[in-house]
Amino acid sequence: MALAEKRLQTELASELAQTYATLFCWTDAVHVLERALASLGEAPPLTAAHLQSQLVAAGLQDARVAPRALELMKQMSRRRLSGAPAVILAVARGMVAIMTGRRARQAAIPLERALASLGSEIENWDLQAALWWSLLLAERFSVVEAALESQRERVNRSGSSRALVAVYITVGLLKFRLGALPEADAAARVALQVAQGGDFAPGLPFAATVLADVAVASGDLNEAEALLDPPASRQIAGWRRHRVDPGRAGSAAACSRTSK
Repeated sequence: MALAEKRLQTELASELAQTYATLFCWTDAVHVLERALASLGEAPPLTAAHLQSQLVAAGLQDARVAPRALELMKQMSRRRLSGAPAVILAVARGMVAIMTGRRARQAAIPLERALASLGSEIENWDLQAALWWSLLLAERFSVVEAALESQRERVNRSGSSRALVAVYITVGLLKFRLGALPEADAAARVALQVAQGGDFAPGLPFAATVLADVAVASGDLNEAEALLDPPASRQIAGWRRHRVDPGRAGSAAACSRTSK
């Protein structure tokens, strides 16, 4: 296969995988990337690293393909990476450390490095949200708060539904973890409004979950139940029953919609 053909195939596979990831169809994204890597054969190192890092980022979101992502992480760790693949690998290491119960201080090190490497110009909001949420689980509240402050004004101007949901859900989660329930509720309602009125319906479960958790913490069980009951929240209720962590929210619901 000529170099130009490999480059085109890589770009197409990457874009298709990102589309699946946008719909939370993580296993489909992984399958696309695996096929692309297999067909490319001896691909240039940078090309392979780009696709492999995408596969790791998507694969860790779903238990069905997580073992493949973990194995690929080991392989990538033996190489010297730079740019986006290095950042994604750092995020993945931190996420795995959190999920496997390592000490928060140890897990936070690669996450904080990845956060510093991302800078202010963020393109992959799924990656950014996963990074923020992992740092929240590591109880790096001040680090996340500072990162959000640097992004909030820019995101408000951008009008991107996905970016707005990522930021305001993270604000909601942060305030909830800090016990600031009114602020958590207000932030989650901004995200809910964006998800309902914008073009990012998969963000709805995230917002409703934070609101329901706030309602439970406030002792308002009727409100929590209303957020999860059909018909308004049928998608949310289904996601809540199968929830493992925030990074997997809505995957089954979104994929089932695309298959109809």
